[in-house]
Amino acid sequence: MKKYWMWVLAATLIVAMAMPALADVNVSGSYRLRGVYYEPGKPDTNLSWYDNRLRFEVTAKVSDDLTMFIQADSGLGYNGHENFNPLANQDSYDGVLSQHYGADRDTSGNAHDIVFQRAYFKYNSPIGIFQVGRQWAFWGNGMLISMNRNRVKYVFKRPGYFLGCGLDKWDEGALTDSTDDLDHYFVFGSFSNLVEGLTWSPWFGFVHGPGSGAEDKDVYYTSQALKYVLDKLTVSAEFDYKWGNVSASKDLSSYGFDLQASYDLDIAKVGIEYAFLNGESANDKNRASKAKIFKSSYWFSPFVIFGELPIGPELLAPDGTPWNGRNTHQLANCYFFKVYATASPIENLSVTGAIGYIQADEARAVQDSAGNWHNTGADNMGWEFDLIGTYKITDNLSYTVVGAYFTAGDYFDKYTVNSSGNVIRTQESDDAYVLLHQIQINF
Repeated sequence: MKKYWMWVLAATLIVAMAMPALADVNVSGSYRLRGVYYEPGKPDTNLSWYDNRLRFEVTAKVSDDLTMFIQADSGLGYNGHENFNPLANQDSYDGVLSQHYGADRDTSGNAHDIVFQRAYFKYNSPIGIFQVGRQWAFWGNGMLISMNRNRVKYVFKRPGYFLGCGLDKWDEGALTDSTDDLDHYFVFGSFSNLVEGLTWSPWFGFVHGPGSGAEDKDVYYTSQALKYVLDKLTVSAEFDYKWGNVSASKDLSSYGFDLQASYDLDIAKVGIEYAFLNGESANDKNRASKAKIFKSSYWFSPFVIFGELPIGPELLAPDGTPWNGRNTHQLANCYFFKVYATASPIENLSVTGAIGYIQADEARAVQDSAGNWHNTGADNMGWEFDLIGTYKITDNLSYTVVGAYFTAGDYFDKYTVNSSGNVIRTQESDDAYVLLHQIQINF
């Protein structure tokens, strides 16, 4: 079936390119080559690899009102699995069609040489804009789940505001069978200059489908974002809340918020950020009826290492889940504070530095042999120091170097419970660091 749709898309492109009288076709894209060295904070362990991604974007104007857009990625043969490349994600060439954090790139049936990240039709009608096909699907401005989805979307635009609604199909099975998939309904909008410089962007959504128990999964969410711009000052805030039931035996109630402020000093842009993502306490971890954990999307990663790469002797994901060759790329149960600055010391060079502290919302808990949870008292995740430099060699060619150092706190240490029920720390985490260099050409 996948091959069939690839042939359909290829044939559509050929027809569009062969009939210039009927369609104005524009082809653009980029080629990115990265080299990465990563020490994940585990003794005698390091990861070193390179990857490359070729991306094509095709816009075909079929008529004055109808446009077709296609974005296709190819990894050109690198291994996209996180055992070899922890930075594989949903923006990687092979990070969409299976897990959002990356997928096997081998000889199995899951291997994909080319991935169509997006492919949709856009129609500008007298009553609004319709988009049908595979599109980026953001819940809010980035804190909630974001992913490519098969989506039908409608947007009504007027000066000063727009309103929209749509439907995503998740885990689609038989077209006529409504019991084997998840449906995501949503409405959204944006209202600018309610007060001079202030923009309000609300999102509301509902996910319905089969749950893990006898009862259907019904999850609701809202994302409320505000942005205020006054001359050189920018202040933004976002609050997200999810509630409902995941299954007959588990209810969901979780929230997160993010506050940011930045000011342009001419010689540099400086900023601060604070975020909180609530989660279940150590005493609630054995209560299956609750699901308070708030997991953000991959896009909401405040630092180069924390939020994107596994850390610690057990290769823990940021939410404390054992990595086991995979990372969730999601932040959970924590809050962080950071300061950052971006400057251009010479022409064509941009340098950004950031310093931040991360702490768990609740201390980590470990299980004993009987399955009982014990609070470790460890909630310090650590400090991270990031330095990023990008030099524009030409208008279409840039080179980027990223360096990051993470002082892993006691949250990432290894713990066990002895026969007396006492928590014992058996291994401390080493600090983690990463060095990445990248060259990219746009065409």
